[in-house]
Amino acid sequence: MKYLFSLVLTSLLINLSAQNAPDFTLTLSDGATKNLYTDYLNNGQTVVLKFFFTTCPPCQSITPTIENLYQEWGAGQHDLEFISLAIYSFDDNNDVNIFKENFGSTWPGAGNDGGSVEAAAPYIDGTFGTFIGTPSFAVIAPDGTMTWDPRGGNASATVDSLVLAIEQTGAQRPQSTVSISGNITLSDGTALSNVILQTGNGTTIPYNGNGFSLDALDAGSNITIMPVKNDNPLNGVTTFDMVLITQHILAITPLDDPYLLSAADVDNSGTVTTLDLVHIRRVILGINTTFPSGQSWKFDPPSVSLTNLTNAQDVNFVAIKVGDVNLSADPNL
Repeated sequence: MKYLFSLVLTSLLINLSAQNAPDFTLTLSDGATKNLYTDYLNNGQTVVLKFFFTTCPPCQSITPTIENLYQEWGAGQHDLEFISLAIYSFDDNNDVNIFKENFGSTWPGAGNDGGSVEAAAPYIDGTFGTFIGTPSFAVIAPDGTMTWDPRGGNASATVDSLVLAIEQTGAQRPQSTVSISGNITLSDGTALSNVILQTGNGTTIPYNGNGFSLDALDAGSNITIMPVKNDNPLNGVTTFDMVLITQHILAITPLDDPYLLSAADVDNSGTVTTLDLVHIRRVILGINTTFPSGQSWKFDPPSVSLTNLTNAQDVNFVAIKVGDVNLSADPNL
């Protein structure tokens, strides 16, 4: 007898879980008329129903967390849509709009005058499982099958349960993107042009002094950015620079600006020595056509590596003309 009761109970639970979500049509708080199957499920979208009322404190407190989840899943433009259903007749569409504005909700919702109470009734009357209060959720797959009331002990745990139920419907989170922007200037803030930005993925981007932007980068990806500018090595470099560097070496007039010290260190040895003067003299005399590094400009930092991109990044570089310690180089050459 005990076995038979267990078998019957198991069969009943399977039948309940196999029931499809009942259809409904709503007039949303923005005035749009939507049907659960025609406008969402039949188009391949999973739908999360949130059952609430506007003066419910837990409904209010969880809304920003659910809004973050909504945005992460494409804000209704991809595989997932959220719909809030007010369960009491005292909440109309205007009340729903006020709630959305006050608590930062952007997903669709409906009040009693939009049909929410009627649409919510089969869910909160125990047909699909115990209704223990608001907020409660139902996750409906495109084929109409449903997971009733995934929840956790707090808002974060509830989101985790919702995500698991959403993923089980086959919905896929859209690939989010991030952007990187920045500027390249001289140490005094003057814009630099005719620069090439090299990235670790093999692409190059021209930079002409108006800022750069790398858009639509996949979230979680890695990228390296390295600026390169290689114009005439004698741009801004004269015997006067040699005089200034000599005065620094002799401690007569030290170069106390780190960018000027870097400019004077033409062989990138980490110190400014008479060997740097030799390299400059050989280029001025035409004996050599480049400085030891092969580059006429260097940058601080030389490159930037970003890993596991999750947010927009601002990346800036300071350009240093090799050998030019009196800042006479033409930044547009």
